[in-house]
Amino acid sequence: MTPDPRWLEILKASGWQLFGLALGCLAIRAMFQWSILPPTESVWVIYGLPIATVLFLCLALASAAEQGQKWVSGILTERKNKASRTKQIEKEKQEFLAFIPFMTDADKAILGYLLQNNQKTFSPL
Repeated sequence: MTPDPRWLEILKASGWQLFGLALGCLAIRAMFQWSILPPTESVWVIYGLPIATVLFLCLALASAAEQGQKWVSGILTERKNKASRTKQIEKEKQEFLAFIPFMTDADKAILGYLLQNNQKTFSPL
């Protein structure tokens, strides 16, 4: 008889589900401790319950750590992108300022109008 590999499906559970399973195991252990449940000599209860509790807690912590890593990674990526955008905007501003002396008077008047009226585009008449 080969062991059923379906028990490994527990590894696909979310962190909250695993944490809930660990709390459930702890609750069962507490009920045995406080004599709410009748005493037992079952090896599964004596050894299996604490092992399952530790296993579920470790898997839940690993899931929480993975989520934390994704969160921090997202924040760092966002900061990096913002710094890159800021640097690109500053570069384009410098290029624009360097080009101003080569503009015609009409171009300067158009840009002055747009800046004065806080507009990005205009429609000629």
